[in-house]
Amino acid sequence: MTADLSASAHATGEIVPGDISGGTNTSHTIVVGALAALLDAVPAAAPPAAYEQAALEANVLGKDTDGARRRAFRSTLRVAISALNL
Repeated sequence: MTADLSASAHATGEIVPGDISGGTNTSHTIVVGALAALLDAVPAAAPPAAYEQAALEANVLGKDTDGARRRAFRSTLRVAISALNL
């Protein structure tokens, strides 16, 4: 993507490369969908370990590798904790 296209995408609020400040990776807004998927897949009364199992073993976040599953789960957990101000 050229600099002109990157600037244009950023100005319109579209997903931009990670090297441009304010993109979805920087703000973690891309994790909101993952958090929703995780919350939908696990009953509310389930123990905390059930969320990790759903992300890592059941792959409800749809990641191709163990490493990607772990990273997605950690990011999702950070956003959830931040939202709860824990």
